Amino acid sequence: MQVQPTQQGDIASRTTSEAVIPSVRGEFYNYTAVFTPARPLAYLMKCKANKDRPLHFAEDHVDELDLVVVFENSVRLLSPNTPPAIELLGDLVTRENLRNTWIAPVEITPEVFNLIRQQKDRAALKLICRASASISRASYALLQQGVIVAVSTESRKYGLLHVKEVSPASVKIDACHILL
Repeated sequence: MQVQPTQQGDIASRTTSEAVIPSVRGEFYNYTAVFTPARPLAYLMKCKANKDRPLHFAEDHVDELDLVVVFENSVRLLSPNTPPAIELLGDLVTRENLRNTWIAPVEITPEVFNLIRQQKDRAALKLICRASASISRASYALLQQGVIVAVSTESRKYGLLHVKEVSPASVKIDACHILL
């Protein structure tokens, strides 16, 4: 599935790449992504790179893996080092190489989320993510339509994900992140 980067709140379709294009320290990224059982891995990379990746991608790129979407009885967003994510990844990766990501639903409105994205508000993004991680050291979140989730990685990536659509076959998110 293709990522749709946004510019000042307007969605503009651009061709995205399957190449590994890591985030650049200090750059603010906002985009839309769709995850499916065939593409359940989430990589917080530059907007020119697809955020959703197939399982086999982890074999050579475990160091950039930030999140895993698991489609079972419910749709969950997981840290890569949680038991369900490890089970899904199977023998593709070495467990010790998986990093931790802290995940927490946040109590902000969609309007505040969109304002942070439109204004590329790095300070607000970092503040919300750090506060959420300090309150809830959770490694998973149940994804339901309308939920807004904060994520913080060991590699100092901070992100907000707003679940726009969710079904047993896919989840569509609007998101923003920054690498500090």
